[in-house]
Amino acid sequence: MSNLLYETTGQAQDAQNEHAEEFASVREKSIEGGFTLLKRLIGLYPLKGDIPLETRDSDLLLKKRASRTLPAKSFLSFVPFRWYDPEYEQFVCADRRRRGLVFELIPADVEGRNDEIIDEMADKLTTALQALPGKEPAWMLQIYMQDEPVAAQVHRLRSYMVEHSPSNRQVFNEELQDTKLHPYSEAWLEIMDEHLKLTSRQQGIFRDDMVGGTAWRARARTVRCVLTKAPGSKVDPDELNGVLERFRQTLVEGGVKIHLLDGESLRDWLLPWYTGDGIDAYQWIEKNPYPKEDKATGELPPEWDLGEACIRGRLSLADESNFCWRHGDRFNRFVTLQPLRHKPRAGVWTRETTGGQSSPFDRLPDGSILAITIVFDAQDLIDERISKLLTVSIGDGADASLTAEECKLSQSWIAKGHRMISVCSGVYLSADSIEDLELNTNKVVAACSSAGFDAIEPGDDLLSIDTYVRMLPFSWNPKVDRKFIRRGRLQWDSHLSRIVPFLGRGTGTGHPGIFTFNRIGVPLTFDPLNSQDRSKNAHMLVLGPTGSGKTATLVSMLMHTMAVHRPRLFLITALPTFGLLGAWFERHGFSVLHKHIKKSEDISLPPFADITELAKDDEIDQASEQSERDILGEAVLAAKLMITGGRKQDEEALKQEDITMIGSAIIKAGKKAAAEDRQALTEDVVQAFRDLSQGEGNYTHNQCEKMLGMAVAMEKYTQHWDGQLFNRPGENWPDVDVTIVELGMLARTGYESQLALAMTGLMGRINDRVEHNQYSGRPNITLIDEAHLLIQNPLVGPYINKISAMWRTFGGWLWIATQNLRQIPETSKQLLNQPEWWLALSSDQDEVDEISKFKDLSPEEKTLLKQARKEPGKYVEGVVMSKKLLSLFRNVPPTLALAIAQTEQNEKQQRHQIMKELGLSEELDAAIEIAKRIEAGRREFRL
Repeated sequence: MSNLLYETTGQAQDAQNEHAEEFASVREKSIEGGFTLLKRLIGLYPLKGDIPLETRDSDLLLKKRASRTLPAKSFLSFVPFRWYDPEYEQFVCADRRRRGLVFELIPADVEGRNDEIIDEMADKLTTALQALPGKEPAWMLQIYMQDEPVAAQVHRLRSYMVEHSPSNRQVFNEELQDTKLHPYSEAWLEIMDEHLKLTSRQQGIFRDDMVGGTAWRARARTVRCVLTKAPGSKVDPDELNGVLERFRQTLVEGGVKIHLLDGESLRDWLLPWYTGDGIDAYQWIEKNPYPKEDKATGELPPEWDLGEACIRGRLSLADESNFCWRHGDRFNRFVTLQPLRHKPRAGVWTRETTGGQSSPFDRLPDGSILAITIVFDAQDLIDERISKLLTVSIGDGADASLTAEECKLSQSWIAKGHRMISVCSGVYLSADSIEDLELNTNKVVAACSSAGFDAIEPGDDLLSIDTYVRMLPFSWNPKVDRKFIRRGRLQWDSHLSRIVPFLGRGTGTGHPGIFTFNRIGVPLTFDPLNSQDRSKNAHMLVLGPTGSGKTATLVSMLMHTMAVHRPRLFLITALPTFGLLGAWFERHGFSVLHKHIKKSEDISLPPFADITELAKDDEIDQASEQSERDILGEAVLAAKLMITGGRKQDEEALKQEDITMIGSAIIKAGKKAAAEDRQALTEDVVQAFRDLSQGEGNYTHNQCEKMLGMAVAMEKYTQHWDGQLFNRPGENWPDVDVTIVELGMLARTGYESQLALAMTGLMGRINDRVEHNQYSGRPNITLIDEAHLLIQNPLVGPYINKISAMWRTFGGWLWIATQNLRQIPETSKQLLNQPEWWLALSSDQDEVDEISKFKDLSPEEKTLLKQARKEPGKYVEGVVMSKKLLSLFRNVPPTLALAIAQTEQNEKQQRHQIMKELGLSEELDAAIEIAKRIEAGRREFRL
């Protein structure tokens, strides 16, 4: 065949095998003449140029099986889509009449849910299937679930970085002209690439006793669907989108989400499969971008064919003697499944079996694809089939009586609103050799048996070659099936809803702003900074008891978020937790400011620096309105901290008239500082109290005495180290990428009021920076770690809540991390209610009870929280809760994140020992060496 493209001599030799039928890698053309000319004239075909392969040509494949002559000599006969129509987000087939939609489906998360909830979700999926119309020509839904190489995840992550971070779309110097990403993002992608390659290897990286004692490994599980009509049908684009929208709305009720795929996504899915290149295809994809711009500008050649782009000119061979197809150097086979004869367990393919054993799909060999084709025939056709069967089931035999009884029962069920649907299902598998293909086939048969399905052995399947191509996306033809294949079997919609892989483990939202896994190693991603993932805000609370891996979780989240969104980071902590992280960021081009609050450091945190904006009475409201801050309210809170020393009983003793007097003193101090064109200090407020107590204003004797007492109480913070911290003009900190503040000494016992004041001063500084940078396009994340220590004072939580409440408009987000909630005062409840996102790590019943005091938990959330586990040295599990997401996740971060997060004394000692052994000058290099050793341990793992 002249238009075959051979890539190796071996393939050319295989083509000579009498049992190997060769197929072209370009679209075959029909012979012009007769009715073809008429089709050109009426617009079915273009007036000039190539015309598509006639449907009847591919249909002949089955009619001539006896002679082993396959007349459809182009494999593209079974890859009928040719264009992507961006206006309708649909794919157009080569006949220009038929259209289809391709979408990725995110299954409903049933991890940790009880059977009753799961059955309810399955019932909602039944309703979703009923939403698809049953009429001629029949609508078809094809479903494909597969575990892809995790290299695809790195490709997706790169695309996400480019698309969702405007700051990443920059060229930083001449050496980087061929990249769209910040150098740090590129470095992190390399780390993630190595991490995913290691964790996804077949032997895994650790024994997982939670899931049947198997080797845990990363995998990228994806469910994709094709919605179209039977070949030869004319599909109206508006009708197609309308059908999908009804289907989408009913799926949402069952917890299932979908998003449409474009031409690039379809190519990236099918090219590794149709070329036989597998994981190597992603390297080619990276170097050969999809021609989006050419299509948009009209410069794409008219003969460009999306189907051909999925094949890349690779040879396809149909090998009947081995019951397989060969794409490139890869052998492929389809194993057809017999229909179930009983009502299956909901989520039969994806849920763990009884006893905690892995799911049937988890047991399939690498590269397997579960394929299900569903045809929604018109109800009158179904009724006709049942009536014919009932008519012929006449006689006294037991079989005839049983058939008649089943037919009548079916008619009764249909009358009650149930629906019978034609279904064909099976598993695609592949291997590098025939021997491995046979081994994989045995694994497939065994796995399917565990799900309750009987597989047709390839040697007993006379139509395995044909079914392989018929089950491909867009290729199923119901008419051909009814006439020749007869693989479609009628099933009840309530049974089908339990078979389709729409119930599974959580995979998040699909937006990799934060990258974790679920229990079986499928990436579970979500992104609080993506507006599509949140309902209200990106504020977050991270709760992790001692030993839960909270620090490692925070460090890995920050390293990843910095690569994706490049936010400005403000990290406030009581301990030296983020020193190595700051050094890592600085080494990769970010500017870092690291402040330590201690007596030897020259640092000032004036709590009243902004009250000069209140210089005029008529500008108070205007200033608040312009900045959206309650400057006076914030200053009053700071003054109350000084006056009461942070003691709860003293704060509660303050009356409304006292608060009014405090406000008056602050305004007076602000006016004085503004008149002198300088920053307001604590001593200005002290002096204002003294002036007011000496007769300025209409105050009673008792009020004057009280204000004098307030002045005396506040004067403490103008002296000694307190004065150094709180009574000196604050210098502007440089505008850097990462600011780390260690409160150190202030977190000790006896410095409670100073700690509270430092927190208010810090938050004021951060707020100024967040507000100043609101037009930069970069988000701002402020992390308060060890919050149970830093917001222990009952006045600090309300102060932080006041400031952070309006950050949303500035692109500023508050992340709070704590070991427990017991030490956080009741006054901070409003602050903890502000975050939409909660991440709770390995919670027991006590932690769940504590969470319930601050957050209303549903029974489902309580059950899920108690499901989270941890295995030191392997993983930590947690639950992410937001308005749009509730899921159990497993954190297995890159080893570098683990090493940088090490803060225990023995871990510090190990770093210094390595520095001595290897002659290293920086502690960060010792951490990198530890990361290499942890990685080596993962590589050595064998089950």
